[in-house]
Amino acid sequence: MNRHIWAAPVVTVLMLVSGGTAAMAAEPDPYENGNRRGVVLRDSKIQIGGSGAGGGGTVDVDVPDCWYEPKVAPEDMDAWVREHFQGDIRDGVQIPGRDEIAKHRDDKGMFWMPAFMDTAAGVACATDLKWWIFVPEGETPPNGITPEMLARIARAYLEVPSPRVSLNPDARSYVELGTWVWAEGVPAEPLTVTATLPGVASATVVATPGELSIQPGTTDATVHAACGATGKPYPGAGAATQRPPCGVTYHRSSRAVGSYPMEVALRWDVTWNGSGGTGGAMTPVVAGTTRDVVVDEIQTRNAD
Repeated sequence: MNRHIWAAPVVTVLMLVSGGTAAMAAEPDPYENGNRRGVVLRDSKIQIGGSGAGGGGTVDVDVPDCWYEPKVAPEDMDAWVREHFQGDIRDGVQIPGRDEIAKHRDDKGMFWMPAFMDTAAGVACATDLKWWIFVPEGETPPNGITPEMLARIARAYLEVPSPRVSLNPDARSYVELGTWVWAEGVPAEPLTVTATLPGVASATVVATPGELSIQPGTTDATVHAACGATGKPYPGAGAATQRPPCGVTYHRSSRAVGSYPMEVALRWDVTWNGSGGTGGAMTPVVAGTTRDVVVDEIQTRNAD
């Protein structure tokens, strides 16, 4: 009996995180909630880097399940096959596609092979692809890696921080007294993630802080929504009676419920640009946090 065992190594994507500088969608809405994205690539030479490259969490954006990447030059292909196939194969004579390898030995191009996501769907997808296909120089095969695919992979690695929210008053607010809301630690520069397949293509995803939004946790409140990306810090003494540009005025005490769950979220606008002038808008990311706000009545006493 002849046995064919393909012993190709499993290679995890190289991730290069630098200190500096999905779902693909024609329209940026609806938002994707959550701030962590992450993927593991198998049998891939794609490199990931950038100030926004996190890589943790789960795959919850529309990444490609599998694709072809250029792997081996024609003159090296026969040796590659002998190295990665084991068993009773009569010195490789019975390897599937051996005639195809010999036919292209002197041609200009590369043998492309599958790479895939480390998911059940990725494994199933790669199983349906051919072990290798020869692609002439300058061409991309069906299901070959493209800048758009690289952008989706980069988007999956994007990790944006949740805003650190400050309030004034902080520990306790009062009915009809404006509560100032602002975010600290929002990066001054956009976050970027670049996915590169050396010698083939690259794509960079850019996430820019957009607008801070507030959900007061009750309908008995007025939201002041001139927030921008960070809101405005409380200016200090004398501003207690001013209406905040970014904040909430509560109209009812929280005594009946204990506190109101104020949700503060920062929308990140996401775009991408890639090789060959490709690019466009991607679905924004919304990262938020919740603060419990206790609201009391201001007590007044009449003098007798």
